[in-house]
Amino acid sequence: FPVTIEHRNIVKKFDTLYNYVSRSYRDWDFHALYDPGSSVCFAALFAAVNRFTREVVILDEIYETNNQKTSTKQIYPRSLAKMKELCDRKDWAETYDYAAAWFQNEVQHEYSRGLMPCQKDIKTKADKLSVIKDFLLAEHPEWGMDGAMLMISDRCRNLINEKSTYATDEHGKIPKKNDHAIDCERYLFNAAHLSTVPKIRKQRDPEVS
Repeated sequence: FPVTIEHRNIVKKFDTLYNYVSRSYRDWDFHALYDPGSSVCFAALFAAVNRFTREVVILDEIYETNNQKTSTKQIYPRSLAKMKELCDRKDWAETYDYAAAWFQNEVQHEYSRGLMPCQKDIKTKADKLSVIKDFLLAEHPEWGMDGAMLMISDRCRNLINEKSTYATDEHGKIPKKNDHAIDCERYLFNAAHLSTVPKIRKQRDPEVS
């Protein structure tokens, strides 16, 4: 699903999306997603999912390709700093690729924080990518065609780049390359139980504080 920076209804300035989410922090669940890699790339995404409309906002990323900087002790403090900046709450859901148990073990040991393993969708990877595409194409509940059900901050340059070059090969298969941030995106949709664009988008009861 090629997505380029020119898709202004999908990619917006960080400040625009941050301010939008900040208006109603209590309506959003915050997620940190990790695709740990010690040799090629360590990718992480930081996102918010509205628990009523189910819209998704990906606010920031870590994308470290210098293998001298991909250890847990170097990456995880950067993650903690981003979570504090984006939303200084203690209820962030943190999900990691379960194949990288070393990362969870080191985070638990060094920082006393528990991470949840991702729900792998190897056999249904194409289905999850199709759901993500549906969110990219769906109108935003408030902005209409000026937005989408999945919007991405311009801070996420590597996720945007991966999307702009992501395609099936000559055999119609999805190649396992240049997809570290996209993998995090899949973990997000699984962790947030996003399987379809909701036809009816709930609104928070204004009487409930």
